[in-house]
Amino acid sequence: MNNVLPENIGQGELARLIPVVPDANKEAKITSALLATLMGVPEFAIHMLSLAGCKINTRSKVRCFTEIVFLDKNGKHVDIKGSDRPDGIIVVKTGKARWSALVESKI
Repeated sequence: MNNVLPENIGQGELARLIPVVPDANKEAKITSALLATLMGVPEFAIHMLSLAGCKINTRSKVRCFTEIVFLDKNGKHVDIKGSDRPDGIIVVKTGKARWSALVESKI
C-alpha cells in the first residue's frame, strides 16, 4: 500500500510536510502538512484517528492524499469544480481491514 490510491480515487498527490502548492492556496498547504504529519508521527495518528472511530495501531499503514479526483462507476474521472472537491483523504490499512475518511479543511 505504498502510495497506492483507493480503487475509487483516480488521482491524488501524496501529502507532503512541505507542500509544493502556490502560496495563495493556504488551505491546501496546511491540509497537506497536517496529513503528512499523520503519516510521519504514528502516535499522533493513533490518537487523532482513534477519536474518529478508526481502529489503528503501530502496525497500521496510514496514507494521506490531497487534490483527489474521484472515479465514476465506469472508471472515468468525475468532473467536479475545484470548490466542490474534498481537500484530502486519509486511508488506514490494518491487516486486511481498510478505513478511510474524506477531509474538508478550513482556515
